[in-house]
Amino acid sequence: MTTFNVSTTAALNSALANAHGGDTILLGSGTYAGVSINNLKFTEDVTIASATPGAPAVLAGLNIGNSMGLTLQGLELKPGDAAAWSFTIGSSSDIHFSDLKVHGSLDNNPLNDPNGVLIRDSSDISITNSEFQQLANAIGHLNVEGLVIRGNNIHDIRSDGIQGGGSSNVVIDANTFRNFFPASTDHPDAIQFFTTNSRASAHDITITDNVIMRGTGRQMQGIFLGEEVGTLPYLNVKIAGNFLAGTMYNGIYVYNGRGIVVDDNVVQGFSDMTSWISLTKVTGGALTDNAATSFQLSGLSDVANTGSTTLALATDQGAAAYQAWLAGNSTTPPPADPEPPVTQPPASPFAGTAGPDTLVGTANADSITGQDGNDSLGGGAGADTLDGGAGADTLSGNAGVNVLRGGDGNDYYLVGAGDTVIEATTGAAGGIDLIYSYANFTLGANQENLQLSGAVDGIGNELANSIVGDGGVNRLQGRAGADTLNGRDGADILEGGAGADLLTGGNQADRFVLVRSEAQGEQIQDFAVGDRLELSGYSVGSTITKVAGSATDWKITDAATGSVEVIKLLNGYQLGSSDTVWQGGSALPANPPASPFAGTAGPDTLVGTANADSIAGQDGNDSLSGGAGADTLDGGAGADSLSGNAGANVLRGGDGNDYYLVGTGDTVIEATAGAAGGADLVYSYGTFTLGANLENLHLGSASAMDGFGNEIANSLVGNSGANRLEGRAGNDTLNGRDGADTLNGGGGADLLMGEGGQDRFILARGEANGDRIQDFGAGDRLQLSGYGAGSTIAKVAGSTTDWKITDAATGSVDVIKLLNAYQLSGGDYLFG
Repeated sequence: MTTFNVSTTAALNSALANAHGGDTILLGSGTYAGVSINNLKFTEDVTIASATPGAPAVLAGLNIGNSMGLTLQGLELKPGDAAAWSFTIGSSSDIHFSDLKVHGSLDNNPLNDPNGVLIRDSSDISITNSEFQQLANAIGHLNVEGLVIRGNNIHDIRSDGIQGGGSSNVVIDANTFRNFFPASTDHPDAIQFFTTNSRASAHDITITDNVIMRGTGRQMQGIFLGEEVGTLPYLNVKIAGNFLAGTMYNGIYVYNGRGIVVDDNVVQGFSDMTSWISLTKVTGGALTDNAATSFQLSGLSDVANTGSTTLALATDQGAAAYQAWLAGNSTTPPPADPEPPVTQPPASPFAGTAGPDTLVGTANADSITGQDGNDSLGGGAGADTLDGGAGADTLSGNAGVNVLRGGDGNDYYLVGAGDTVIEATTGAAGGIDLIYSYANFTLGANQENLQLSGAVDGIGNELANSIVGDGGVNRLQGRAGADTLNGRDGADILEGGAGADLLTGGNQADRFVLVRSEAQGEQIQDFAVGDRLELSGYSVGSTITKVAGSATDWKITDAATGSVEVIKLLNGYQLGSSDTVWQGGSALPANPPASPFAGTAGPDTLVGTANADSIAGQDGNDSLSGGAGADTLDGGAGADSLSGNAGANVLRGGDGNDYYLVGTGDTVIEATAGAAGGADLVYSYGTFTLGANLENLHLGSASAMDGFGNEIANSLVGNSGANRLEGRAGNDTLNGRDGADTLNGGGGADLLMGEGGQDRFILARGEANGDRIQDFGAGDRLQLSGYGAGSTIAKVAGSTTDWKITDAATGSVDVIKLLNAYQLSGGDYLFG
């Protein structure tokens, strides 16, 4: 047996050309670029390893094609091209990797990193005892026969840990996965199998004793076997002994399989998302001795189901369940055992170091500061304040109503209902920030990008924002700036606002709202049959026509002013009359023959006449518009869009997330309470009070008008005029936008944002406690109402944000928060 010592890529290629089975090639420290091994076949493995294990050789690219009999161990793999897989194995066999360090830029930001190792059309491949970190996707496989992935530590990944399809005789065993940080369009998985482009059913797949936990990252799916083709069921699959904590809904998911055994797994969800074991369309096998937060079973045949235990949602990041799993696991724990799910400092407030820190709060209201470095900060069960300081930080409030400050650098926030994000630094120093929200969210000052999870709404600011929806029905509004909006799945409503925006609806029937004086330069990426252009604020008789000589451009001409705005349908779609709906007193398409009239069970577009019409959409996501008369519109079930146009109209949305465009004299009725009634949005061109079961109100145009809430949690958004917003009961969110606004949250713990202009915040005795003001500044005023003579407002000792208002007559105390840590002086408030 011969040992070759090499120090350059050329020398490595020469050694390979002269090697025989059983030989060893030792690589000296340094970087080896463009290593390509093709058409080399050894009956006994040739080993390629680092000559100095403490200073491993670095491969900056590797391609193995049509080769056999190679073992690579103790090497560092650093990909170079972010757009591709830099390490590929194709049409090869008997190829084995061990003790590798595979990574991207190591700047603690996997969002800018490339892919790892891709194996395709090969056999007898193994990857063992290696570390993969800061990569877009760690390991990919396509049509591999005989694949072993064992004992690897896979962490800080953008999208998928292990992904692939068409592979059989696969063993994925004793690996650890944690800390996933997906980009806005990613849907991350620890382990994912798919059937797209597969040639036959994958069979004999074993997934055992893996640890999958959220850590300080975001939710990801756990073990996901999806069958997209419909005719390629998985055959003989064993998923056993795995531990999963804090994943998305799909902890373990199998769709369409035969002979599926799911045994002795632990799947525990966190408070922000229930995680489950889901089996659908499975014939033969067993579901035995599993513990999960939920089980979703459908279409099972001849599947033994015994010993299932339902777990409570974790309150400790899964720490107790993990320790119990370790104690009861009969196999050796993975060699790259992950850090404990919870790292709690001894007391609060507490702070990190100048380097990268991981700090997780307690059940109390903690104050956590990361200081310098790329920190990961997680709140506990209390109302926490997290401050990342300088660096590219990750902040997750977890439970409670939290305040998150990223500081300088590219920060990443995970937020829920009630959380407040503050980015005080403007410009490049503040970085490009991404907020991942599980609730309705409006980007505050200096915040760039927003991604939503669930059927929630996202609103931008004056910057060029990227706002991305999810699989639910989302309403996306860019406001000022050249924004990029992407609805993804679901029947979404997209409104770019001012600026030349790029709108992508995604799947299902979407609505694109174009408002007069804001539509110029709008671009729609994927307009298709079933989508609607909703043209708002244009005069009666306005038109939309094709621009002569252009495949993509359409001009909207306002009949009253003659103004022209040009938009682009980038895919060249040719609009017909059924594709457009004119809102707010605008030009009307052809009328139905008579009133009353009704739609179908699908999505309908119905427009009234000059008479008093009665229009019913019935089921489906309908667009209903009245004419010149006093009309009655009833959307029925579905996410409907209703516009009264002229006249004093009555609008009923029915079940689903409905959108109302109303003017003076219109009445909106939502009879269904709770989730079935949906989350509704009223867009009003006049002063409006939300009626029962209506959640959200936006004021249109630039005129001074007012908006009033109701007894539930409302979102009220003003316009550029001087608005008065009153939340009344419920935990409301009020946003004045531009103009000198007056905001009164009323009862409940409300979030108030004045934005531009000198704003007035009314805090009333008995209602102010728990209110939060996001952006109090010089020129704004607190009006403290109902407090007795001699009452005081003073800073809460030890807090940067809390102020207590003490009533002199009763001694009662209301505590409010100025979330941007503004320091009040006598001219900032007024009792009375």
